[in-house]
Amino acid sequence: MAETVSKPYGTANMLNSIPIPIGAKTGSSQVANNTKTNAFFVGYMPLQNPEIAILVLVEDAKEGSLNAVPVAKDVLDWYYKNRMQNSNTSNVGL
Repeated sequence: MAETVSKPYGTANMLNSIPIPIGAKTGSSQVANNTKTNAFFVGYMPLQNPEIAILVLVEDAKEGSLNAVPVAKDVLDWYYKNRMQNSNTSNVGL
């Protein structure tokens, strides 16, 4: 799950800009008698001793890497900046 983010060929590589190790998996699932596809992303950070876990499901979308990862990136980036990086300061933005 770490290589999904850390390797250039990983399907969640866009999360590599967050300066903390992240574990993730992307994928898709067929629903409605295989007439629709849902995209998903599941991940957690930090890789060791996780503080946050996230699942993003985008209905009627083809790929998790294209549709669900950008949503997860926004959430994880916010969490890193507002909860982890500034853990010794007040929680602004609650």
